[in-house]
Amino acid sequence: MTHFYLYVILDLFRRYVVAWMVAQRESADLARVLNDNPYSGAHFKTLKYRPDYPDRFGSLVEVRGWARAFFHWYNQQHYHTSLGLLTPATVHYGQAQETQAQRQQVLQAAYKAHPERSVRGRPRVQKLPTAVWINKPDHDCCPEPDPTLDTTPEFSQSP
Repeated sequence: MTHFYLYVILDLFRRYVVAWMVAQRESADLARVLNDNPYSGAHFKTLKYRPDYPDRFGSLVEVRGWARAFFHWYNQQHYHTSLGLLTPATVHYGQAQETQAQRQQVLQAAYKAHPERSVRGRPRVQKLPTAVWINKPDHDCCPEPDPTLDTTPEFSQSP
């Protein structure tokens, strides 16, 4: 029986898969980090519970093809609950604020047309997290981020 090993680099804040690789052997040199965390565990659960996840892969080419399609779906089409039902790509590429503003307009129009459907009052889009921790330090070390500040990082592209 042949085993394949999937290595994933996951941006925890944006839940964006930055890089991945399938290998035929396990290697500490490839992984560097040997322990899992709740974020990687949840990510692999999403992967394994996909309806098209096969019982077995027949070859390295087959597993890489499946993984390529999965990671494209995950980054571009998967609406992530911890990201306010945005895709990782929407957050990664700085489109979150615009998308949330558009959603808020739709929610406001729906509320205006049928306020009786909103038993909790005016609907609001879910706020994005301002910090993500694996092992959160105590408050003396690192204060909580100011929620009134825009903490969305800006990305620049090399020429």
